[in-house]
Amino acid sequence: MDKKKNLGIIGSNVNGIASAHISAYGCLFNLRACCDINEATARQFQQTYHFDNYVTDYHKVIEDEDINIIAVCTPPTVRKEIVLPAARAGKHILVEKPFSTNLSDAEEMVRECERNNVK
Repeated sequence: MDKKKNLGIIGSNVNGIASAHISAYGCLFNLRACCDINEATARQFQQTYHFDNYVTDYHKVIEDEDINIIAVCTPPTVRKEIVLPAARAGKHILVEKPFSTNLSDAEEMVRECERNNVK
């Protein structure tokens, strides 16, 4: 039985930061779902890196009960709106740097993770 955790990536542009991390992610996690607001981009990422599926709505990644870990590879201006509901859903979260565009948002994201006992 494969004991690796299931990963979902939000912000999956083949030419973006998610591609820089994918070799490590693929060794550590089952590549369950990738998400991008542009369907062609999400589909290309899914096909290139052999994810099980792709979506264009990040809420579907957060709601997927099989996904344990979410990698947030979006622009920093939208990370808070993804991290907060992901933490509330009990997902462990990997966030690309910079973590946030301001200290108060970063602190709020950390508090929400602590409150929901996720890393």
